[in-house]
Amino acid sequence: MQKILLFVDKASTFAGHFFSWSIVGLTLLISWEVFSRYVLNTPHAWALDAQIMLYGVMFMMAGAYTLRPAGHVRGDVLYGFFETAHPGGD
Repeated sequence: MQKILLFVDKASTFAGHFFSWSIVGLTLLISWEVFSRYVLNTPHAWALDAQIMLYGVMFMMAGAYTLRPAGHVRGDVLYGFFETAHPGGD
């Protein structure tokens, strides 16, 4: 069982490192689309869909990679509804 868990950890680490480069691709894609839209005046219909799909892949893979070393992914949508507990009793 330990070998299986170590393999899953290694696979998660590899996938996290591999998909971490998708942020570079996403940044280049968004920059190109902004340049193309506002400077060249030729927007592309597919660019927004590609950006959303690339962001989704990046988010899902980064979440799995963050949880591997006992990191924490906080969902700000729900987190904002709760009050912050102060240690001093304020």
